[in-house]
Amino acid sequence: MEDELRHLLCRKLHSIRWSVSHIAVVSSYVDSVAQEVEIQKSTSYMVFLYEGVGPLPSDVSIAGVAKALNVCLGSWEDKA
Repeated sequence: MEDELRHLLCRKLHSIRWSVSHIAVVSSYVDSVAQEVEIQKSTSYMVFLYEGVGPLPSDVSIAGVAKALNVCLGSWEDKA
């Protein structure tokens, strides 16, 4: 199965004159999301995170970003 959303998102961003410098596919684990966000936040002005092909529940996405930014989500974070 191919990730069609990636192509649509890139096309839309290019249409408004934004450039896409990096595309990454990560597994659906908090640490995987956190690691990629950590890498990208030092070199990118903006990072888009979306759920493409396969499961990546939004709680994993939120917890991964929070971990990369060193933000505590409280007791909710323990569920991710």
